[in-house]
Amino acid sequence: MLTKEECTKALDNITLEVSTMDNEDTRLIESNVDVEINLLDDLIKEHFDNPSLKFEELEDNMWVWDSYFHCYCYIGLIVNKNCVHIGYIDGYSSDGPFEENRFYRKEVKDDE
Repeated sequence: MLTKEECTKALDNITLEVSTMDNEDTRLIESNVDVEINLLDDLIKEHFDNPSLKFEELEDNMWVWDSYFHCYCYIGLIVNKNCVHIGYIDGYSSDGPFEENRFYRKEVKDDE
């Protein structure tokens, strides 16, 4: 599996190659590639980093890691910041307020 450092270095190399091109044709390519480079940078961060989700990042019908119960859960419905419906595989569900540093895109290991 590739590491974050390998992916970041490859993206940096592409950025350097594009930025050193020097003629009319490559200026058009450079402006179009900037969007893709930013997208790949975001993808690398999303894949290797796992920050807690902010309330604004939650969506109805979204699966997330619940660090309180140490399992994946289903955000069924978001009424507002004080009322988020959460469902679990075992059938348990609850409604409650959003809590900072509780929900993540991926599993959080105990040693993280």
